[in-house]
Amino acid sequence: GTLQAASCKELLQIRDEITSGGYTALCRHDLTNWNVEQPENEGCDKNQVCTDPAYSILLQRRLSPAGLRRSSVQGQSLRDAGVKIDSLQSSSWERSKKSALQVGHWYDMTVSDLKEQPFPLDNAVHNAMDYERKAGYEPATPADRYTDVKALMRVRTRKWLQENWEGQTAEGVRYAYSHGGTMQNALGHKFDEGDCAWLKPTENTYDLAEAVTVTLSNREFPDEMEMGTKKVDLFAVLSPEQTQKMGQCTKLRADMEKDLISSEGVTILAADTNKDLEITSEEFTSFCQNSLDTSRTCTDLWKAVLSLQANPYWKKEKSTDCDSALIPLL
Repeated sequence: GTLQAASCKELLQIRDEITSGGYTALCRHDLTNWNVEQPENEGCDKNQVCTDPAYSILLQRRLSPAGLRRSSVQGQSLRDAGVKIDSLQSSSWERSKKSALQVGHWYDMTVSDLKEQPFPLDNAVHNAMDYERKAGYEPATPADRYTDVKALMRVRTRKWLQENWEGQTAEGVRYAYSHGGTMQNALGHKFDEGDCAWLKPTENTYDLAEAVTVTLSNREFPDEMEMGTKKVDLFAVLSPEQTQKMGQCTKLRADMEKDLISSEGVTILAADTNKDLEITSEEFTSFCQNSLDTSRTCTDLWKAVLSLQANPYWKKEKSTDCDSALIPLL
């Protein structure tokens, strides 16, 4: 199942997996100004020319100041978490490109390093005519427009996702910004601005007897998906806030390891043997029996340590099972 994490333990599990190589982060652009009447609505969107080079990018909905700050923090947090970005990609829309460049800044990536991917990543759900022009077709009737575009875009986004990115580098990821409608059309999930889906091709393939031909209202696009195309696993969805905490947890784990070396392993932090920033009763008991000179039993000490924890108000009425409880370190 897809992971949506909150604790350091969960976030570190995600961090360790996505840094193992072969992952793509498909993100929705960061925060925009929805609370104002955008020029996009009354300008380029009406004529479906928002990414036409002949028109000003100022006609598009742009990142808000909060979106600019948050996408920059996203990049810093990814770097702090040890995530290596090998390829920075985006749609051809300004808000996606700016989100990507804010992240890329922390990896010394500039606009020359950014690769635009209009067919798999563009905002075709709300700007269908623009996508049609790039794809080189015209629907039979205006009523066919969105059905055609969504069918073609869904296949092209999935095809792009299943590319074997693991062969590029040992540990790097492909980091890309797209749009909410594009991501929902391909993955079947709704995403808030700034959310990132972490995906990786599996060893399972689609059961295709022949290459997929996408049939639209007045044209066919042959071989849009080849036989042997791999299915994609949606491993985790992270908000910018979760990504920021993942970076903080990674730094905390590194600091703890340094402290353990300097203290020669005599602090209670040494009980966290699997370095997940949580201490279980089994870990504590093992540490206690091996490290402490005390007349009290380790079980009594474990209960005493648990009693020092401040439970949230919604857990006040719940009894604590000391054998299964744990101590979160963050």
